[in-house]
Amino acid sequence: MEHDLIAIAHAALRRLAEVEAEMGRLLEEMPPGAVRAKYVRCGRSGCRCQDGQPHGPYYVARQRRDGRIEETYLGREAPQPYPGRRQALLRLRELARERDRLHAAVERATGVLRQTAFLGGGAG
Repeated sequence: MEHDLIAIAHAALRRLAEVEAEMGRLLEEMPPGAVRAKYVRCGRSGCRCQDGQPHGPYYVARQRRDGRIEETYLGREAPQPYPGRRQALLRLRELARERDRLHAAVERATGVLRQTAFLGGGAG
């Protein structure tokens, strides 16, 4: 039984490494956050922006980090859309669920192996 649990844990850990590598690749390929056009007022007296014609558009990517929304400047040109964003997000969600299941399987196997060793089950 112990050998089976060890084999299951090793297989789960190998798959876990594959899942995390794929998640990393997807996250690297995907542009950060949601893109939006931003218009700003500079604050200089007499500037056209004071009369309701703000400067811009300036494109920024917005994302939430540590409970705050951060903006990353992307430039004056509209960025190219990321056509596979929806599919990538769905795949990331699927991989995250699989990662959680794999973590749970490793934890269960480890717990049983610890208990078996603790109870003197021996090296079976």
